Amino acid sequence: EDVSGTRFYREDSQHTLMAGFELITSWVPLKLTGSYTYILNQKWSLEAEVARGKLGAGALGVDLASVTEYRYSLLARRYFGNSFNFLFGLYKDDFRAKVGSEIVDDMSDTTITNIRVQLLGVGAGIGNRWQWGNGFTLGIDWFRLYLPMIDRDIDQEVLNNIDDSNDYEAVENGIDRVAKFPTFVLMGLYLGYTF
Repeated sequence: EDVSGTRFYREDSQHTLMAGFELITSWVPLKLTGSYTYILNQKWSLEAEVARGKLGAGALGVDLASVTEYRYSLLARRYFGNSFNFLFGLYKDDFRAKVGSEIVDDMSDTTITNIRVQLLGVGAGIGNRWQWGNGFTLGIDWFRLYLPMIDRDIDQEVLNNIDDSNDYEAVENGIDRVAKFPTFVLMGLYLGYTF
């Protein structure tokens, strides 16, 4: 069997479960993903995806001890031809960080070291999904762009405890970048099963 019949296999299926990883992303690279896709027909599918990435070092030009990012997406895929698709939808991003020791050493209250930014936005991208007759499915999302639209919740209480003006400015600018800058995914690879 080959993938030239992908669109016909897709038409005869209803569900896809996939796991994968996104190689180059912002803010946290190498995110692991899991998704469920409901296939409407040969041309359309709806997908719920969770992505998680974690760093143990500084990011955003700020002394950070750790960074964890979760992205929850609800996407529609529109297929053109056999496997090529355009995807678009909504997402929620949950960015969590802990300031690093250099900043903590100069803080008035060292028990409050967490930063959290939650936002909602829209995303779009292009990709391919290939399906074999036995259900094995391979996906590549070549590019995705996420645009933040609404700052749902920004916990920046840590700023009240930073005494050094340079540290304060660096952390404040980092929070602002996370809340307002578009993010991207280059080359997401996914494996799964369609049934």
